Amino acid sequence: MSPTPKTWGRARPRCEATGSHVPRAILTKESPTQRFMRRPKRVLLGVALTLLGLASAGSARADSKIYQDLLRSTGLVEVPDPDGSVTYGTCWVVDRRLGLALTARHVVGDAAEAVVYFPAYRDGAAVTELDHYHRQVAAVRGRVARRDVARDLALLRLDPLPDHVRAIPLAAQSAGPGDAVHAVGNSGVRAGKLWRYTAGKVRSVYHARIRQGTGQVEARVVETQSPFNPGDSGAPLVNDRGDLVGVVISTETQTRLVSFNVDVREVRAFLGAVVGATEAQTAADAPGADRQSPPVQGSWKVTLITREGEQLPGECRFEADGTFALTAQATAGPQTRRGRYSYANGVLLMAWDRFKVREALHWVKDRRFTFLSDEMLIFDRQPDAGAAAESPIPDVSTGEHSLRTTEKTGGPRPPAEGQPLANGPGEPPPGSPVRPAEEPGTNWVLASVLIGAVWVFLLFAIKVRGDRNPTKSTAARRWGVEMDAPQGVPQDRRQTGA
Repeated sequence: MSPTPKTWGRARPRCEATGSHVPRAILTKESPTQRFMRRPKRVLLGVALTLLGLASAGSARADSKIYQDLLRSTGLVEVPDPDGSVTYGTCWVVDRRLGLALTARHVVGDAAEAVVYFPAYRDGAAVTELDHYHRQVAAVRGRVARRDVARDLALLRLDPLPDHVRAIPLAAQSAGPGDAVHAVGNSGVRAGKLWRYTAGKVRSVYHARIRQGTGQVEARVVETQSPFNPGDSGAPLVNDRGDLVGVVISTETQTRLVSFNVDVREVRAFLGAVVGATEAQTAADAPGADRQSPPVQGSWKVTLITREGEQLPGECRFEADGTFALTAQATAGPQTRRGRYSYANGVLLMAWDRFKVREALHWVKDRRFTFLSDEMLIFDRQPDAGAAAESPIPDVSTGEHSLRTTEKTGGPRPPAEGQPLANGPGEPPPGSPVRPAEEPGTNWVLASVLIGAVWVFLLFAIKVRGDRNPTKSTAARRWGVEMDAPQGVPQDRRQTGA
């Protein structure tokens, strides 16, 4: 008699149709979730993967918030030159109450004025097309109030600022190696695209001498891995809290992913020198006053000379909101062009319909100028109470990484002696909510831990419920096995009592 084969545990039933053993997994009363819960390693792995996914999502949301916050403070700088070129760069608001913005000195060069555009929004997102701003958005007029060649910084006085614009607070201390940094600039302006986001890590912080085409920078710099490009000059470099730690100035041309930014300590020293140095002056006594452009805002009598030499009378009015209306008396009746304009350094940009013309004006005693495009337009100033009230804002000048291509009414006055700027280490701009004490990202970490704990609790509850209410699985029914019977005893043998 052959020995009885040794068995381990209960015998498994056989399938009535095939005679083969029923898989052990089908005989169990546990659901897949319950089997998963019996293995602690799998539970821990699941929790870890969940937290990792939440951390990645939280990091992406944090970067998006920093980008949106930077958009509220960042502007596009256009510096037109009478020679036909335009230099593009980036600026950021340092003091909303005084209307002050900071950019790189090599962006403005020796110009007395600049044109600034702040982000406009469509369907909740920032419009990135440059042409939209020239045709649909009011340009902010800017006057260069101060320059520093050694630090490569320049201060702009802007008026008026859009309502949604806010100032960026200065960080209490410099960034350190390994710190994450963020910036929004306009390196895509040549392709007509604005507001590019750039992220990177700090490589080092040190005092450096950097030779540029417009002079030598000698200042404390933050070296980063950020891939900045022409058009980003002057952009704000912020940490994860959204506080300024530097200003973008240039990149290393011989080495990849090496960018230089003026450290926040230099920015604070530069702004500190503004106190008392920009006391109120008359326009005639201000340095650079002789380079200010005559005003164009107001009413003008126009003579339009066509290509055929026909002279058409007309009139034009340049409004303070950046719009204009030009009407000429043609043979077929009055023809009116309506559009937007910007004006700086004696260069006028007019955009209407499908046309956009930027030309230097030729002035005759501040009362007449000519504008050349496909036609010649001769403007003669008309008496206008609004224009008479205008007065240029004085320029107080003291003294690369950019792209090359007005008078003020009731503008902000410079700070009085001893008056600090309304911006300091970690101080939020006026009217903005107070920043929380914790670092950004703390909330989503706590939320991730909480969600993970809830997830583990739910799986545990499912396991307990499954133990109390075992059910017959679909696979077991397919194999013809009753789960409520003792395992290892086929159904037909239980019925016969064998």
